[in-house]
Amino acid sequence: MEALENIRVIELGFAVAGPIAATLLADFGADVIKVEQPGVGDGMRNMGPKNKGVGVWWLVAGRNKKSICIDLKTQEGKEVLSDLLRDADILVENFRPGVLERLGFDWDTLHALNPKLVVLRISGFGQTGPFSQRPGFGKLAEAYSGATNLTGHRHEPPLHPSYSLGDMMCALMGAYGAMVALHSRQSTGKGQVVDLALYEPLFRLIDWQLPLHAVSGTNVVRDGPRFPFGDAFITDLCETRDGDHLVVSAATPSHLGRLASMLKSEGMDGDFSQGPEVARCLRAWMGQNDRHRILNIFLEHDLVAGLVYTPAEMMEDKHMAARGNIVHLEHEILGSIPMPGVSPKLVSTPGSVKWMGPNLGQHTDAILSGYLKYEPDRISKLKADQIIS
Repeated sequence: MEALENIRVIELGFAVAGPIAATLLADFGADVIKVEQPGVGDGMRNMGPKNKGVGVWWLVAGRNKKSICIDLKTQEGKEVLSDLLRDADILVENFRPGVLERLGFDWDTLHALNPKLVVLRISGFGQTGPFSQRPGFGKLAEAYSGATNLTGHRHEPPLHPSYSLGDMMCALMGAYGAMVALHSRQSTGKGQVVDLALYEPLFRLIDWQLPLHAVSGTNVVRDGPRFPFGDAFITDLCETRDGDHLVVSAATPSHLGRLASMLKSEGMDGDFSQGPEVARCLRAWMGQNDRHRILNIFLEHDLVAGLVYTPAEMMEDKHMAARGNIVHLEHEILGSIPMPGVSPKLVSTPGSVKWMGPNLGQHTDAILSGYLKYEPDRISKLKADQIIS
């Protein structure tokens, strides 16, 4: 049994936060029906590199879902969607505010159709506020949240991370919000709207930036791999003598003390009562030693350090293999495809990766006949009228 196997999700999402939120639910057994525009589909199908015409990102982003194509610009298509929503538990959408309403599925309509429905709404700036109608993507959210201000080197321009940090964090919090709303439904018997702006998850995670500014009177600034209040602890990326880079983290007073003692035992001189001096000595010592000696000494002193991994190194890592962090699925064209396993690990009701992202409209017939009990003649007519595909 999987944790969410009795939960049905209807997804109207498109790149990236909405679809990934639904994928996270599907990983734990939720029955996710992805509604896509006929002949077009989710933009994630064509985002990023392709191999033999197959979108590689889509294979993992769309996993464990079923795809149905419905033209929601038609009245017949809206009726099909209404039928799907009547027995659903969660609706996921990340249109710009107002689009769902223009399709005829405002909250009052949805609640009347299915009083138990939870609606996860993700948008650039949320459903309310003076900026709600503005378009927004993940990189804008990263900047608006304060995350970009903290990324990069001091006295240099800010940097964006080269992956979808804002979108993926929003997907995580969106899935969490949907679960909280489902839990609330157990006591109230009613669904509700989960209104989430793209920037809000990162803004919440950088929970110290506002109180620190209020207390210190200064704006926090980026400082490379180090926290802007580095005296409290040390986190750094250091180059070794053999040209590798190791991440070092001494995040508690006991770790700071052991780090200073280790550096002293290695013959480093300095005022180890000062965090910046410990960091300076650490970098100097790391530059004098190769990575294998450094890692062994850190383990001997119960200190934290590790390699900056590449995908090739992850594929060979025995710990990731033992934890099931990487799973392999067979694709009909590309062969064996590795992708991240399910996280977190639920011991009694674990999730699983059953299949990769489906072809566009792959499950249309099965959903209409199996879920909605449409007769074959009705399905044929909907296809002939280009309502579904």
